[in-house]
Amino acid sequence: MPKYQPEIIKFTWREWIFFILFLFIIGFMFWAEPFALLVLILILAAGYIWGKIDNKKLQEIALKRKNYDIGDFAKSFDLKNTDTWIIRAVYEELQDCLSIKNFPIFADDNITKLFHIDGEEIDELLEIVAQRTGRSLENLEQNPYFNTEPTARNIVLLLNKQKIIETKEERIKSKQ
Repeated sequence: MPKYQPEIIKFTWREWIFFILFLFIIGFMFWAEPFALLVLILILAAGYIWGKIDNKKLQEIALKRKNYDIGDFAKSFDLKNTDTWIIRAVYEELQDCLSIKNFPIFADDNITKLFHIDGEEIDELLEIVAQRTGRSLENLEQNPYFNTEPTARNIVLLLNKQKIIETKEERIKSKQ
């Protein structure tokens, strides 16, 4: 299956000037008002501690699921009516979102509550999986799985109901 190919963004000289000016303004703000730097450090420390606590919770869940893998994830779907490329791509892309590698994902895991993946990240995940599997994201709002509970299963089923814009064979040939 093809890997996701992100769009390469190149900055113009005007954007670089704006970015350097932005950094200068931030630096000046911290020089003029050191209290702002202290607040920023406290916010970053709180985020770091929260991340460590959340990571520990995920490790405990992973230990309970230690014999579970992508094969078990795939078996939780009707493989006759579900594109296995979508199953694999969703599993792999969710893995990339997590701090723990090879985390055993269940199809019914609520990815917003368990993994703290928000709406924008779900939209990005949909774009990546759609590109990898040759699915369209047009008329997504009319899909029966749109606006359902954000589980791995619902993401797979949502993309499975979308129109195929490029067959597997075409995707493989285009990457050779």
